[in-house]
Amino acid sequence: MKTWLAILLILFSYSISAQWTIQNPHPTPNNLYIGSAPSLNTYVTITDIGEFVKTTDGGATWKVSRIGGDGIYRSTFFLSDNLGWAAGALNGKFHRTTDGGTTWIPIVNAPDTTKYDIYFIDQNTGWSVGFNGFIIKTTDGGENWFSQTNTGVTSRTLYGVRAYGSQNVLVSGSTDALVRSTDGGTTWNLIPPVFSTATNYRGITYLPGTNGQTAFVVGDRNRIAKTTDGGATWTQAFQGTGTTQLWAVDFNSSGTGLASGESTTLFRTTDFGATWSQIALPPTGVSLSSVRFADNKTVYLTGGRGYFFKSTDAGATWQELGYRFTTGSLNSIGFSGNTGYVSGLAGFVAKSTDGGNTFTTLTTNFTQEIYELRVVTPDVVYGSAKQGNVIKTTDGGATWAATPTGLGTSIELVGMDAVNENFAVAVGTSGTVIRTNDGGATWTPVSIAGSTSLLWDVDFVDTLYGWACGTGQKIYRTTDGGASWTEQASYGGLGFYGISFINRSSGIASGTSGQTYYTFDGGDTWNLAATNPASTIWSVDYKITPQDTFALATGSSGYVYRSDDDGKNWVRYDRRTINTMEDVFILDASRAWAVGNGGVIVHFNDPSVIPVELTSFSASAGNGGIELKWTTATETNNYGFEIERRISGDEQYQAAGFVRGNVNASELNTYIFTDKPDKAGSYTYRLKQTDLDGSFRYHNLGYEVDFKGSFSHRLGNNYPNPFNPVTTVNYSLGQHGPVKILLFSAAGELVKVLYNGIREAGNHILQIDGTALSSGVYFVSMESGSFRQTIKISLLK
Repeated sequence: MKTWLAILLILFSYSISAQWTIQNPHPTPNNLYIGSAPSLNTYVTITDIGEFVKTTDGGATWKVSRIGGDGIYRSTFFLSDNLGWAAGALNGKFHRTTDGGTTWIPIVNAPDTTKYDIYFIDQNTGWSVGFNGFIIKTTDGGENWFSQTNTGVTSRTLYGVRAYGSQNVLVSGSTDALVRSTDGGTTWNLIPPVFSTATNYRGITYLPGTNGQTAFVVGDRNRIAKTTDGGATWTQAFQGTGTTQLWAVDFNSSGTGLASGESTTLFRTTDFGATWSQIALPPTGVSLSSVRFADNKTVYLTGGRGYFFKSTDAGATWQELGYRFTTGSLNSIGFSGNTGYVSGLAGFVAKSTDGGNTFTTLTTNFTQEIYELRVVTPDVVYGSAKQGNVIKTTDGGATWAATPTGLGTSIELVGMDAVNENFAVAVGTSGTVIRTNDGGATWTPVSIAGSTSLLWDVDFVDTLYGWACGTGQKIYRTTDGGASWTEQASYGGLGFYGISFINRSSGIASGTSGQTYYTFDGGDTWNLAATNPASTIWSVDYKITPQDTFALATGSSGYVYRSDDDGKNWVRYDRRTINTMEDVFILDASRAWAVGNGGVIVHFNDPSVIPVELTSFSASAGNGGIELKWTTATETNNYGFEIERRISGDEQYQAAGFVRGNVNASELNTYIFTDKPDKAGSYTYRLKQTDLDGSFRYHNLGYEVDFKGSFSHRLGNNYPNPFNPVTTVNYSLGQHGPVKILLFSAAGELVKVLYNGIREAGNHILQIDGTALSSGVYFVSMESGSFRQTIKISLLK
């Protein structure tokens, strides 16, 4: 939701299958490392979280897939469009593909250490270099590797490797690490320093068409070195001003070369490296880690934050590839149907009308950071902001107005919720709560007794019931539309940063260190999740949909977590970015979004969610029961519906009944079931629709039903009767209160007090154990207030 602190935490070791894709920037927001251009229109690269990114049409479209687990990757090399390798650090083990990256085969015989570069001369022979001066070689396509680390630079990190033929190999690295082999890596010669001070070398390449005699290597301080004798001796080719680290270098056969590096630095030569000039590119602060010629004219350039560039004139001019509408951090996202809005720094708001595929930046004439948006309708949106401001649009973002709150400029409103166009509540620093009932024309400040700390988030389920959370892991509730608040929890941690309820009973709060709590009784009691998210959570969204009830949570390190049991347990999705995520929003069972730093928008889309077959599902309380009514549009292999209910405060659903389906039907069918709960209360219902093969799916009623009951005082007959030795007696109370149930002998003597206490209104049962009694006739008497009733029972042994 909002980032005011950062905490590094150990991550979960398990995840669920990925269903998240990047919508901005596309195709990825992650840092790109060494890539490869095996043919004119094909370019492949790797990200720091193990994503394989590929285009086969010159960058018009991109495909992003995972190589292996959640490892850190640094390099990929493709010998052809189909045959390639990838490797990296921290679980970024060696992998090989023979189908262009569709599938990857892990290589288990390579050392599990950081690998910064890979190079193959053919399908069998290749080298890889990395941490602590390690060099490894394979002669069987990567199935097996053996060490060639005898270079005299074992204390230095090696970043680049290139070979010409099977014997001549050049390796570059930190602190003047520049070594050469002329026997395929069996022995190595350390090259004397080229520059007057030590150079941290990175990328290295041979100049095509020179039979392996001419090569270039780049380093820090804008340094470029050159050899014309196969690497035996080196000279200074270029040394610019400043301390910028150059990362990559490549040449075409016409003598045009490019050297790229930190801070969007790019140098170009057209005379075989004799002179170099700097090329200006628009983004600032981007580390350009890879440059590759596909032919003499076509070049691909990639780097940090997912930036892709392409040139078709050998690097003279460049075009950015992919889609990116903002690079600024995003704080909030919300949708109403396919219309969505995002907000961020300096009054930034953008709008999408196609489900987030594209966004258009809106003019708000507002310069303060907007923390949270609430999209009430496609046209009506509220936003809470810095300096005590709330902004609002009623025309789909065409115009925005800052509504007067009277708070002054020292208050920051970091959380907000809006139930409808008129009712909204915002919370923020110094325990601030403000609310409006007139669409923001006026705002009323509310004081929470004893609270002067930061309130991070607020969530209302209707115009009366709402919850707020903040520092100290505190939770507050209101039952009068925010006019007054009661503290419900205080766990003493750094804070709860997100809170979300689906009704007046069930809610989730999450925050520091991933500590997540859930409630089923409106927050009177909170329970710590059995398995918590393993990173700080900045936002949680809990939704009930016709198909499912689930929650999503997101926060640091780019992870999104999911709970399908009302917050008790959480599992992790494979992440799509390492950026901190600030907000998550669920639209329905198949669509959700999360936003965060660097303008990242990730989209959840689950096409496997079967469309709602129910055209309606409703419930209403009446005399003696709750009537549920639902209509199906079509049915295929429908065995029937199990009706399940849960009373407020309970964790588990209970079976209430079953209705047979029509198996197969192409016309509308309406079903009615009357549930008769044993006691009054607020009930949640769901249908468990089961197919003939036993598969099932849930359809949820999106609201609670308040059942007051229509019970009367009554003592029912026992069953069985006669009995031996145990019988059951049913009784009911018309209202909450005291009740006494007594057992008398046939002579009228008191035998036993069966119950004496307080009961809720509703139906109840008790058992009578006659083990210690003699056979005969007994009487059971019920007393409650002025009510008296007696029944006769028979014990027959």
